[in-house]
Order: sequence, then structure tokens, then C-alpha cells
Amino acid sequence: MDSGQLAARWFYKRYYGFRTIPPPDGQAAHGRALLCCANGDGTLSEAERDWVLGYSAAKGYDASLVEELKHYPANEDIVALVTSHPALNSNRLCLVHDALCACLADGELTDGEWKTVLRMAAKLDVAEDQVIAIRDAIAAETNAREARIKLIYPNQIPF
Repeated sequence: MDSGQLAARWFYKRYYGFRTIPPPDGQAAHGRALLCCANGDGTLSEAERDWVLGYSAAKGYDASLVEELKHYPANEDIVALVTSHPALNSNRLCLVHDALCACLADGELTDGEWKTVLRMAAKLDVAEDQVIAIRDAIAAETNAREARIKLIYPNQIPF
């Protein structure tokens, strides 16, 4: 097993409790959907794209797909995108979570990004209260991570 597969296996077990790496069905559409949501306000920041690229690499996506996402314009209609890729529906709550994380990668969830995520979620039959709960869970996780970092590096982050 190469280091990329080892990293992906660790990632999926750590973050989702998976025992194996899932099949690649829908990876490209998943990555494109994240970028389209992050571009929901008309501005895809470098931090948002970098988050999607790093996340995709951590999940073991093929290098050619990561390269494709690096140059993807993220201007597809989100509803048309998720409708044309049925594999996304089986992973819809995770997709909503990941889209919110991508949008928040630059420190801000804009109104346009929020509305795009809600449009995508509605098409995937995810209720708005579920989206709000996911957003709140991300905020709690972010606060916990920041508290952990402050405990470990009370003076400053060394790198």
C-alpha cells in the first residue's frame, strides 16, 4: 500500500469510521460541487480552492482529478450538477458538510454561498434544519480544534 492509500485509509477511518476506502464513484462530481458551492457568491477564494484540493488529496483522489479540480472554473449550476450525478445522493449529508467546510475555508460563509448550499441540499432532499445542524456542528468542531491548538501551543504556532 502506498502512502497516499495509507493516508486515505487513515482519513476515512478517523473522520467517518469507515473500515475501507470507498469506491471512486462520484469523486469528480463531489469535488466540483464543493467548488461550485464555495463560488456561490461569485468569488472562489484561494483558501476555498486550496481546502477542496487538500481535502480531495487527503481522501486519496487520483492526482489527475486533483489537477482537474485545480483548474475547474466552478461555474456550473449546482442543481444541474447534483442532478446529473446520482452517486452524490447516496452521500448527500456528507456533501452538504463538505460544501459548508469549503465555503468556510476563507473564514466566512457568505449569503451567496449559504443560498447555494441550501439549493443543493433541497435538491438532495436535505432539510434546512439539517443544514443548520451541520453548520453548527462544524462551528463546534472548529472551536474545539482552536482550543486544542491553544492548549498545545499556548504562546504561538511554531510553523
